Amino acid sequence: MSLVTDLVIARFITLYGDPKTDSVPDFIGEYERSLGHFPAEVLRRAANKVIDDQVFKSWPTPGECRKAAEHVSQMMPKPTLTQSELDKQADQWPVASEESKARVRELTVAAVAALRASTPVDESTFRRGLTETSKRMTGEAAE
Repeated sequence: MSLVTDLVIARFITLYGDPKTDSVPDFIGEYERSLGHFPAEVLRRAANKVIDDQVFKSWPTPGECRKAAEHVSQMMPKPTLTQSELDKQADQWPVASEESKARVRELTVAAVAALRASTPVDESTFRRGLTETSKRMTGEAAE
């Protein structure tokens, strides 16, 4: 049994009876397709929402259930990472090159000078001296 079957379909069968369809496995498969990627708590809350909002004693569509799950998912608080989890993620990031570090320092000096002078930073300041990686990312690399 899947989470969708355990947390959603079983409750719907209790409330709305057996689905009126020629192929119950295909019918349930559509709910699996629409809801299978949601975690258990979202499925529980989405089933509650669909059941609470349902006016007629009929099976809600997979689309209705998916919309409820998306709504519930957006309303749930997002988990916060601990410092050790953040440190583990930071260890996976590539180390900045000396060229990149120098470029950031140069841009910082230019930005501070522009703020002090209350004049906008010229666009050419940012384009001059882009690293080859940055040029490839912005489409400015020499072909």
